[in-house]
Amino acid sequence: MKTTEAPFFSAQVIRAHRFFRRYNTTDEQRNQVVAAGFERCKPGYSIQREDFPYTAIEFVSDGSGELLLDEKPVHLNRGVMFFYGPGVMHKIDRIAPPGLGKYFLNIAGPGAETMLKKEGFISGTSIQIATPGELEPLFNELIRNGLKDTMFSDAICRSLAELIILKVRENSMSGQWRESRAYRTFGNCRRILEEGYLRINSLEEAAHECHVDSAYLCRLFKKFAHQSPYRYLIRLKLNRAAELLHDPAVLVKETSIAVGFHDPFHFSRLFTRAFGLSPTRYRALYAADTGGNPVD
Repeated sequence: MKTTEAPFFSAQVIRAHRFFRRYNTTDEQRNQVVAAGFERCKPGYSIQREDFPYTAIEFVSDGSGELLLDEKPVHLNRGVMFFYGPGVMHKIDRIAPPGLGKYFLNIAGPGAETMLKKEGFISGTSIQIATPGELEPLFNELIRNGLKDTMFSDAICRSLAELIILKVRENSMSGQWRESRAYRTFGNCRRILEEGYLRINSLEEAAHECHVDSAYLCRLFKKFAHQSPYRYLIRLKLNRAAELLHDPAVLVKETSIAVGFHDPFHFSRLFTRAFGLSPTRYRALYAADTGGNPVD
């Protein structure tokens, strides 16, 4: 049974997109995503829990604040992910204007904590994600499916949660790397690409915007993001294109131009390679899923 609210959901939010699914006690041997969502926390947001009934993951998408996790201080900024659960105290406060955006995922079941430990993540610890932009679409897809109430919802949410955890493992940074000068440079370059991807259209433009040499930019992304900066840039553009295609009034050609592709055929090839569907087919399936009417 799905509901949009849970007793532990905070009201100190500007907006929220989240769900709560009661734990199916008739199937206690399987893990279940009981809650997930996105919250835009108000400046001054503060919450403290001495305990929590589920294995929990939280992921900062933007903004800054402070976290006390199992008595260890953690500065919150884009890409920070932290884990907690039963018996682990956590406190979030000192959220700076204009607020803090974060995703969360709560898992119930006998193997929930073991699932995290298997990938090297321990309750009461935090990590830095090298490419947070790759995780956000997965969290959004999880939320979208969790807000449904079909016979497949629990299984789909469970699979998406496992995929998120694997993706986190692929993109997590060790503490030593996080403190290095090279990683700080990478983080600054990544931020510039994420803020300016609509106007940046080549590796050379990306390097110019980041004030680094093209070859050095490639080395940074290969080391910390396991991909080229150009591939990361293209993925940002395509993720935005997918969001624009949710609007049936926007033509595919207009979407292509909006994200920096003036050749709609090239755009369609890249989109199909990334999502496994053409832009037209992607929008048609989204419209069918949400009851809309796609146009060309």
